[in-house]
Amino acid sequence: MQPGVRQRFGRGLDDADLDAGMVILHRARTLDLKRHRRITFTLQQVYADFLAAVRVREERVPGDQTLGELAFYNLGKFSKVITAFEQINYKSSLSDLYDRFVQFLTYQAPDYYAESDADVGYATPDAVVISTVHQAKGMQWPAVFVPAMRKNRFPGKRHGGLSAFHVIPPEAVDDADRYKGTEADEVRLFYVAVTRAQKYLAVTYSPGESKLYRKESDFFTFTTRNPYMLTAEAPLPAERLEPRARHETPEVTLSFSELKYLFECPYQFKLRFMYGFDQPIAEELGYGKSLHDVLAEIHKRAIDGDIIDASEIDELVDRHLNAPFAGTELVKQLRTAARSAIRRYLRENGERLHNTLHSEQPIRVHVAPGVTVDGRIDLIRRLDTNETSIVDFKSTQRAQTDDISRDQLHVYAAGYKELSGHNADLVEVLNLDDSTSSSREVINEELLRDIHDKIRDAGEALRDNQLPRKSSWCDTCARCDLAGLCRNVEQ
Repeated sequence: MQPGVRQRFGRGLDDADLDAGMVILHRARTLDLKRHRRITFTLQQVYADFLAAVRVREERVPGDQTLGELAFYNLGKFSKVITAFEQINYKSSLSDLYDRFVQFLTYQAPDYYAESDADVGYATPDAVVISTVHQAKGMQWPAVFVPAMRKNRFPGKRHGGLSAFHVIPPEAVDDADRYKGTEADEVRLFYVAVTRAQKYLAVTYSPGESKLYRKESDFFTFTTRNPYMLTAEAPLPAERLEPRARHETPEVTLSFSELKYLFECPYQFKLRFMYGFDQPIAEELGYGKSLHDVLAEIHKRAIDGDIIDASEIDELVDRHLNAPFAGTELVKQLRTAARSAIRRYLRENGERLHNTLHSEQPIRVHVAPGVTVDGRIDLIRRLDTNETSIVDFKSTQRAQTDDISRDQLHVYAAGYKELSGHNADLVEVLNLDDSTSSSREVINEELLRDIHDKIRDAGEALRDNQLPRKSSWCDTCARCDLAGLCRNVEQ
């Protein structure tokens, strides 16, 4: 790698950092794939290891904070690209993985991932957005530029070559023109483009090099005839108004999985949900949800008075089990584990199935003005003591700390009260694995108030982009697969 290239792409990195990164890439490329299981080698893991090795950090990017955030946004988007590729190619041969990924980046990804901020979730980069008109649907920006308004470009010229209508005669298709694309379609598309602007709109034309694109578009001519459009640049106002938010209190809506990360580590939340970094695909992915789907059917049938028999367990598990990234042997192990977990659950709770009140109940908690939490309660049941219990199922694959589970259940208790107007009495965590214990406790009103305050503060921190990293290495860092983007990983 030449020094000039390093300087251009370093974003604050030095030669030693890039040398360390090249070691990671070389090691991955020369891995003896015949001796390693698929799970030990994923492009996402290579990417994470590379970023950790080069010590990429927001604060190392030269310039102000905005440049660091924009760099991480783009790095996170590339993580999404890797995930998309690996989900499709996870079980493909590893021998030509790199070559296929390069081909994907070269020939397919540009069409799928053209620059746009339509999918950035909580974060909107402070940068110019380059987008196609189709991708801009539903979006708006203060200033919009529609360039290159040339004839045969916009509206576009119909392309020649083979098409479906070389096989199927147009007369055989009702309204065949709508599949070919008409000028009316282009007019509608132009309308989409110009209505994306909230305040300023610039529509420009310059002749292209090809004779085909020398003349201005009819759309450009139409625009200049509009009395509301200026044909010369307007002088800028002498005084600029202070920026003002369109909403005094911007809405923040969180799922509990997002809230969990926000509670555990605000910076980890930022990396995952604002920048979009994904974790490597796990072979057993889907197992926990499959168990939940089985239990949801069991409880919904119980609400209808249909109590399942143990003889139905195998069929239920086989129908719901979905582990798309697991190999044949692991699928067998997961099927056996799932059947065992469901049998154990029915053995311990079968006599109480008729007390089921709700299963997979959606809830929404309005914690404070502009702060809402959406969730789904696994089970709400009536106890023999006539008390109401909120139940959350856990498995080893979905393990989380006890404090986070208590927080989650108390949020659900608040949601249940908002939904039904009644207070629940107990919260329970039922572990589906034989090796782990379950927990049960009376709802703590003081903790419930504390959770409201905690969520409200988290929402305010999110609005203000105050999402700091942990002050020092801790258990949360040790569990975090993105720790290498935050600090040096302790061995």
